[in-house]
Amino acid sequence: MSIKSIILFSQILVSLPIFSQTLTGTWEGVFFSDMSRYERKKFILHMELKQEGNKLKGVFYTAKFEKPNEPEAIYTISGILGKKDPLAFFKLMEDNLVEYTIPYEIANAFNEFACTYTTKDSSEFLYGNWYPNNRNTLRADGAGGSYQLKKFAPVIGELYIKYIDNKKKKKKADNVTETDSTKQHQ
Repeated sequence: MSIKSIILFSQILVSLPIFSQTLTGTWEGVFFSDMSRYERKKFILHMELKQEGNKLKGVFYTAKFEKPNEPEAIYTISGILGKKDPLAFFKLMEDNLVEYTIPYEIANAFNEFACTYTTKDSSEFLYGNWYPNNRNTLRADGAGGSYQLKKFAPVIGELYIKYIDNKKKKKKADNVTETDSTKQHQ
């Protein structure tokens, strides 16, 4: 191979876009609670995340296995990926408890997910511990339990649109209305 060919080949490689992993999508799996003295409880966990740069916004719910499409508690969450090895470990913190069908004291137990991202074959996974909101736990590490998620689809779903996108649109519309009414009163 000539020097010109090597230089041309290396310029082509450098100009190709670099693949960057995105967490945007719908994730599904299991949520284990170790908060009970008598048994480890297992729930469905459904999460929809949207990544914009190093920022994450999302919504998740837990449900009983017998009723996977009937959320017991729905939360909005957010997080920031670190600069060095951003997917190795990051946290997703609760923003709001937006709906619940279980007692408030139970629904309000969640505070954050400690997340680790990994791949196996062509599948993507998030796993780690979750931590309760100002509660004592039975575990020495302070966790309220653990979770395991698999990326189900590379797109966000209806919950994200309902609780995050529509909220942004409403806030924008409210700001426009306030600005318009302020101008009229001047």
